[in-house]
Amino acid sequence: MASVAAIARQGMGIGSGYSPSSGSASLKAYEKAAEEAKAANEARYQEAMGIYDQIISQYQPGGQFGQGALAQYEIGKTKALSQGMQNLVSSGLSNTTVAGAMPMQYEQEVGTPFRLQLEDMRMRLLSEAQQNKAGLIERRQDVYPDPNLMANLQSQAASYGGGGGGMSLITAKGAGVGSTRRLSL
Repeated sequence: MASVAAIARQGMGIGSGYSPSSGSASLKAYEKAAEEAKAANEARYQEAMGIYDQIISQYQPGGQFGQGALAQYEIGKTKALSQGMQNLVSSGLSNTTVAGAMPMQYEQEVGTPFRLQLEDMRMRLLSEAQQNKAGLIERRQDVYPDPNLMANLQSQAASYGGGGGGMSLITAKGAGVGSTRRLSL
């Protein structure tokens, strides 16, 4: 909630020269500023939520995470099996059961551990992204200036007639060197 001094610093039109019409205009300006702040905050929040949604979709099954690593794995597998077959041909064992078992052996020794590590990493990153999004939602605080405070200040200023007998706040807004602007309540 804004303090009286903060509102005075904003130069909302309360003080010497106060009139009910200037107070109404000030209240409208205050409400407009509050609505603009709400809209800007909501836009930032929606943008952050969209970014988290993109990150989460990247890590979900079928997402883009790990596609490059899987492509490299397939290239490495093809090269390794080709070299293995070359070695079998060179040693005269190409027509044996060893050649048929090579892809399965490669998958057991290299492919399965690789895929499990990749899946573990994907799940960990997905979980982190979901936790971060939940944290964003949890930390959101929609605290905005209270328009009732402004209305109360204006009614107090009107009851004092805009000068004299109330509290006086000195602000620097719009003041030149050596001069001040006073807010009398």
